[in-house]
Amino acid sequence: MSGGDRSHRVNPSKRGPDAWSEMNWGAQMADFKQMQYHQSILWLALVELLVEKGIVTREEIREIARELDRKMAVVPLRKDGEEEKSGDPASPPKERGEKGK
Repeated sequence: MSGGDRSHRVNPSKRGPDAWSEMNWGAQMADFKQMQYHQSILWLALVELLVEKGIVTREEIREIARELDRKMAVVPLRKDGEEEKSGDPASPPKERGEKGK
């Protein structure tokens, strides 16, 4: 096999449109990861600056993050499509078949 012989390689166009879709999906994931990284760096810099200037404390940021996490948590739905009610918003969702106490 000579250096110029590429017949052993599979051309994505010969594999069908799915090969290009897979390549596109992979490229989009790489772009997303890079964007996520840059956003994380920006947020960390912003938090550091706010703490350094005495505008907010790290503990205040942690408390707000915990509160937002609880509010944004996915609420399980009952079979009738309604949200399950819980006395404590921080309590974990009940397992299926578990009776209320």
